[in-house]
Amino acid sequence: DIPSIPQPDNSHTTLPIKPNARIAYTYYPPSIPPSPHHPNPFSTTLIVFLNDALHPRTAWTPTIRALLHTRIPSSLPTPALLTYDRYGQGDSDSDPEDKTSPTQTHTPDSAIRALHALISKLWPEKQYHQNRRTSMTSLHTPGPTHSPRRAPPPDLPQLILVASSLGVPLARLFTTTYPGLVSGLLFLDSALTDTDYVSCFPDPDSPSFNPHLLPPGITTSDLRTARSNWRANFHPDMPTPERLDRSSLRTLLPSPSEPKLHEKGYMGLPPYVTVVGHDWQSFATRSKPPFTPTPSTPAVSINLHTKKPLTMLFLNPVWRRYNEGLVRLTSEERGIGVVTAVACGHFVHVDDGAWVAGEVGALLDRVCNGDVQV
Repeated sequence: DIPSIPQPDNSHTTLPIKPNARIAYTYYPPSIPPSPHHPNPFSTTLIVFLNDALHPRTAWTPTIRALLHTRIPSSLPTPALLTYDRYGQGDSDSDPEDKTSPTQTHTPDSAIRALHALISKLWPEKQYHQNRRTSMTSLHTPGPTHSPRRAPPPDLPQLILVASSLGVPLARLFTTTYPGLVSGLLFLDSALTDTDYVSCFPDPDSPSFNPHLLPPGITTSDLRTARSNWRANFHPDMPTPERLDRSSLRTLLPSPSEPKLHEKGYMGLPPYVTVVGHDWQSFATRSKPPFTPTPSTPAVSINLHTKKPLTMLFLNPVWRRYNEGLVRLTSEERGIGVVTAVACGHFVHVDDGAWVAGEVGALLDRVCNGDVQV
């Protein structure tokens, strides 16, 4: 029989490290229940989706639906799936560290500690309840509905992290901070950690500026506008809407290819890594993502007023080189990319969730079946 599509659990929880703030999550159980007698890598794997700075966890829903509705009718197993809103995002409370003053922010280290605490809490709980349901449904004769509570399994799952934009550096930091857990990484157009974005464009007020570098029809005023808007929206010194301070990322992750992840993956092996980049034309022409607002997912619109020739000439090549560097984080045979997400801007999963689902499925099969794709 074909397993049914798992129903998600939308809920909140509190973490021991921040007991006074609720964090919102959505958990999908695995399509094949875990069994101590017949273990399989899919039931001991958890895919975690890491948000960008502008979209909450609900933005992953089209990707997850496409993944489940593609794999399960084809009798392809799916592991447990987890989306969550970081503190200050979506349906989660603000980070308690941010409540001391209007200008207070929290750090990337704090964000990844919260993710580790969330996984450490949810995984044993979900495994226990899943095992209990499986045991009860396997009984052929009625039995007591209350059984002695067994200690939940202490081990954590092998992790696949699917990350968008700012989620990518957070996924990298998580992998190095908690070695031995992450077996696969899907990077969707990473945020850049080795630049302030503004310096990607030449400074028209610099004595060394050469105006002949500008494309036809582009003025120094256009260049100043682009630099000003990128500074206001994406400079690392500007906190995100969740009040996450990104200023330390340039020190923590000074290069797209360093620090290496070769010995940081699951069981000390290099993780499988797939790097996706935006479509140059779509990125250069799109001023806002085509995102339908809902009560819990407000519309996001950032118009950078950057003329397309400036993006094509100065920004796209920098982003491409950065993505190419990410592939070198792992061993040569386990890295794939850069894969271009055709017709997608920066927020790839928002622009084409079904396409992202295909990349998630391919990475999942590489991790759980040991396939090496070249």
